[in-house]
Amino acid sequence: MIEAITSLLLLVGAVFTFAGSLGLLRLPDIFCRMHATGKSSTLGVSSIVLASFVYFTFSEVGMSIKELLTIVLWRTRDALFSGSCALP
Repeated sequence: MIEAITSLLLLVGAVFTFAGSLGLLRLPDIFCRMHATGKSSTLGVSSIVLASFVYFTFSEVGMSIKELLTIVLWRTRDALFSGSCALP
C-alpha cells in the first residue's frame, strides 16, 4: 500500500515537473514562462519530497528528519518569497 502511495506521488511530481518544462518551451513571454515553471516546479518537487518522506517513514528505516526538514525549508522559502512581487 505504501508503495502505491509513493508511486502515485512520484508520478504526480513528474507530471507537474514535465508540465513546467513544456510551459517553459511553449509560452510566449518571460513572465508567463516564470509563472509556469515556478508553480509547477513547486508542486512537482513538493510531491517528490513528500513521496520520499512517506516511503522512508513507513519503511524499516523509520522516520527520517532529513525529509521533514526539507519539506519545512521548502515551504518556508515559498512563504517568504511569495509576496516579493508586491513590494514597492
